Amino acid sequence: MLHMQLICAIRTYPQCQQQLGERSCAILSCGLPIQKLRELCPFQIISMKTVCLKLSGEQKITFD
Repeated sequence: MLHMQLICAIRTYPQCQQQLGERSCAILSCGLPIQKLRELCPFQIISMKTVCLKLSGEQKITFD
């Protein structure tokens, strides 16, 4: 199980859901750099400060 604690503003985007499915979300202005997120979880970059995460199986990401 993947556990991440990030300080982020989170929104869901229709374009993310179309690309990645309904379990996707977008993360805005995360404290962690994009490269670190790439190492932790698969995602597609929409912009420099926005990524779409795709959760699969038992992986869960929590935001505190």
